[in-house]
Amino acid sequence: MAVLELLRFPASDAVIANVALAQPVLDLLKVAPGYVAAYFGIGIESNKNGYLVVIWESYDHHKQLMDSPNYKKITAAFTPLHTGSYTMEHIAVDKDITPALTAPVTEFALLKRKGSRPQAEYEDAAQRIIDTLGAAKGAHPNACWGVSKENSENFYTITGWDSVEAHTSAVSQDSIKSAVEEVHATFDLAIGHAKLTKH
Repeated sequence: MAVLELLRFPASDAVIANVALAQPVLDLLKVAPGYVAAYFGIGIESNKNGYLVVIWESYDHHKQLMDSPNYKKITAAFTPLHTGSYTMEHIAVDKDITPALTAPVTEFALLKRKGSRPQAEYEDAAQRIIDTLGAAKGAHPNACWGVSKENSENFYTITGWDSVEAHTSAVSQDSIKSAVEEVHATFDLAIGHAKLTKH
């Protein structure tokens, strides 16, 4: 099962002005064992939000890289791209997420568990919203969800869209209303959209 490394960070003015500044990081990543692909982009709602998604064959492959001496080169190359602390989480996915990451717009939703229900209830709610959104007009195939390896209270959904407007229109439809209401009742949501470029 592939693993997504999702890195969310406050983007520096330099990388906002020139996303090519991310290339040294991407070049170092792509020679690492277990690397599959990387996607880099800046947020649409706020260009102060940066996103780096790396697909690994397994979590262990990325862990080996983080434990290696070469990792210092990667963190040094990443330093000019952000202005403060960043969040790195790993999410296992059981499908090819490429269509969602290569869509004109990619939606990243952080779903933070409310209350203390059985884990299966949170998983069912995440699956229903993904199934519903994935079938909506303007959505791209293979939307997915997963639980953060670092924090089991954090669920993530990743969905590709034709545009931010397509996402907004979809969630306002009566056919989707019940799934949207369920996810709001089950999770605290933080949603962002980005235009990603594959590397």
